[in-house]
Amino acid sequence: METQTLHDVPASEVDEIVADFESEGYTVTKHRQSNGKYTVAASRPRPRGAVAVTDANTVVLHNVKKKDLQEVVTDLASEGYTVTVQLEDDGEFTVIGVKR
Repeated sequence: METQTLHDVPASEVDEIVADFESEGYTVTKHRQSNGKYTVAASRPRPRGAVAVTDANTVVLHNVKKKDLQEVVTDLASEGYTVTVQLEDDGEFTVIGVKR
């Protein structure tokens, strides 16, 4: 599961941020803070076909389909991982992310 949380989002921006997350397949909740700003929490499962095996600093995703590859690589990189990709014999990919 991927999760992202944004704090202190101004009321004037919260609906646009929620819409952006939802357009990317996230389930989103927003909560008004005592200061009038918002906390936005967004989560979504990793793309289908990818099985995550993790330890503290490494994520290995097997059987990633070509159509999902760019999204998986982009997501891991945005989470601070250095990403390598290996083509499997069946034409799918293994994606390895190591935390920087």
